Amino acid sequence: MRRVVAALLDRVPRTPARFFDVANACACAAWIVLARDALAEKRSARARRFVVDGAVAALCAAYAWLFVACVALGDVDARASFGSLAGVRALFERDDALLAGWLHFLAFDARVADWLIDEERARGVPRMCTACVTLPLTFACGPVGYAWSACARKVLARETRRR
Repeated sequence: MRRVVAALLDRVPRTPARFFDVANACACAAWIVLARDALAEKRSARARRFVVDGAVAALCAAYAWLFVACVALGDVDARASFGSLAGVRALFERDDALLAGWLHFLAFDARVADWLIDEERARGVPRMCTACVTLPLTFACGPVGYAWSACARKVLARETRRR
C-alpha cells in the first residue's frame, strides 16, 4: 500500500503551499456563488451544482488524499493525538496535517452555508440578512453563523407558502 501511495504522490506536485493556493481559489469561487445566490431572487441551480458542489467535492477529495498521505507516508509524531490539546498541537505541526484541517474547514463551512441559504429562504428570512450576516458569520466562525441562522429563522421569518 505504501508503495502505491508513494507512486501516486510522485506524479502530483505535493507542496502544501500549492495545494493551499488551489484550495483557496476553489473556496473563493464557491463563496462568491453562495453570496450571489443569497441575494438573488432565485438560486442558480447550474452555478450551484457546478461551482459550489464542485468546489466542495474537490476540497473533500484533496482532504482525503492528504489524510491518506499523512497516515500512509507521514512520520506522525508519537505525541500527536486528539486526546489532549498538546496532542492536537503536535498533530498540526506538520504542514500536510495543517492543510488537511484547513481543507476540512473550507469544505464543511461552504456546505453548511449552502444549506443555511435554503433554510433561511424557505422561512422567509430577508435575503440581505442572509448575505450580509449569516454567510460572513458562517465563513469566519461556523458555529456562530449556524446559531445566528437558527435565531434568524425564528425571529425574522415571514410566512411563506411552500410549494
